[in-house]
Amino acid sequence: MQEMRVPIRDTYGLAINLDDFYSNGNRYGGPCLLKIDWIDTPGSPEMKGNKIYHVPPYQSAAYDAYSIVMPNRYKDIDRDDPVIHELVQFLQHNTAAEDSSYLKFTGHNYSEYLSQRVELEAHIVQVSYILRANPNHRDRHLNEHDQELVSRVLSGIRDGGGLQSGIPSLLLCKERGLI
Repeated sequence: MQEMRVPIRDTYGLAINLDDFYSNGNRYGGPCLLKIDWIDTPGSPEMKGNKIYHVPPYQSAAYDAYSIVMPNRYKDIDRDDPVIHELVQFLQHNTAAEDSSYLKFTGHNYSEYLSQRVELEAHIVQVSYILRANPNHRDRHLNEHDQELVSRVLSGIRDGGGLQSGIPSLLLCKERGLI
């Protein structure tokens, strides 16, 4: 995430954990109840929390009993990149207000869905991960020219270019079945 300039939320870290306030008897600093549930479903990966809440004076939201629901089909085809995507969404800066206006993917609104900052950041980290860590999946979906194009865009983002510059490449990756 740091490599792609995605800010990590200020309510979660090694030294401070403000998650799970309600699950830990209205105390901060208790264990984070993050879990990944692999289930048989034709649906998409998703994140769920019992509650998202604002923690003054912090800028980011915190989550109570956060879980990531992953369809087993990703495990069956040896794809861990959707887990990376969902973990980015758990760790990235987000506010309770932003969360309440989040636009879910319906199957027909990918451009609008992708244009949300939280999705754009998560997709950029996911694609960066695939290019580096899953060469079989990468090579199956992107030809050499497309890989070079996407790599150049990601390099530009790493060097300080705006995240919005990644949208055309992410749309290409979606079209080709990479994500």
